[in-house]
Amino acid sequence: MNSPTGQPGERWNRAAAASRRVGSTFNTMASDIGRNVRRIAIGASLAGGAIFGLAASTAQLGDDVAKTADKLGIGIGELQELRYAAERSGVATSAFDTALEKMTKNIGLAMEGTGAQKDALDALGLSAANLATMSPEEALGVIADRLQGVETQAEKAAIANDLFGRSGIAMLNMLRDGSQGLTQLREDARRTGYVLSEQAARDAEVFQDTLL
Repeated sequence: MNSPTGQPGERWNRAAAASRRVGSTFNTMASDIGRNVRRIAIGASLAGGAIFGLAASTAQLGDDVAKTADKLGIGIGELQELRYAAERSGVATSAFDTALEKMTKNIGLAMEGTGAQKDALDALGLSAANLATMSPEEALGVIADRLQGVETQAEKAAIANDLFGRSGIAMLNMLRDGSQGLTQLREDARRTGYVLSEQAARDAEVFQDTLL
């Protein structure tokens, strides 16, 4: 016969069953917690890697901007603004950097008084000596304004090639609206947050040099 309800044996059986259920629940909870901890750890590791990757990418950008600006003799902010203008006009950053470097070098060559560079500036009615006293972005704006007065596209292409090298023809699209168009694009670069601050770029340069 079954033990009457409330007898010690039945109470023991119910308590043992309850204990087994609690134990099973605890084991399940512990297993779930373990899995979640591992997921959190993996997630944190992935997030940390992503954050480091983003920081490294930004540092590479800032380092490149700082070193290129120093090489070209232009401000860090100004270089980024003009790079933005170039990209918006379909000119790759590397092509623009090369064109700006060529322009600076060719202005120097034109000051010697001979060569295609001087002929190109003469065609625009510009003095190499005057351009040499300007910053690269100012000289670029002056050249952009004078190019607007050139009648044919063929003449513009020839002049641009003499001043900017192989990227000259691509630069015509960037310069088509003169210094006013460049100013507008540079303002857009500032508004869109495209431009790293001077301090951020220098910090990135230090960070990259430290990694090396």
